[in-house]
Amino acid sequence: MNVRKLLSSILGLCLLSGCVYKMEVQQGNLITEDQTEKLTLGMSEDEVRALLGTPLLEDPFSPGRWDYVYQLQEEGELVEQHRLTVFFEEGHLKRVEGSSVDFSPEVVEHS
Repeated sequence: MNVRKLLSSILGLCLLSGCVYKMEVQQGNLITEDQTEKLTLGMSEDEVRALLGTPLLEDPFSPGRWDYVYQLQEEGELVEQHRLTVFFEEGHLKRVEGSSVDFSPEVVEHS
């Protein structure tokens, strides 16, 4: 009888393992195009933080650089990733860089 319960339990666990739900996972800061359009060179750090939120990464070796990173994973697979980096000089926005977000030309300083 105990062997029968054990086998039933093992069979039940095997069947349930195929029914694992993998949820959508969002990590980081989702920065919208509307938010980037409101960025203007010369904004203070406080103004940028109020507009974009707290950055995901603040580089301790480069205090004038903030990184906003966003990732979306569905069923364990990375389906979307955005990275926005803002640079400050003397506490004011100097430059904005990003690989997947469109910026208005007045904001991005091309080097």
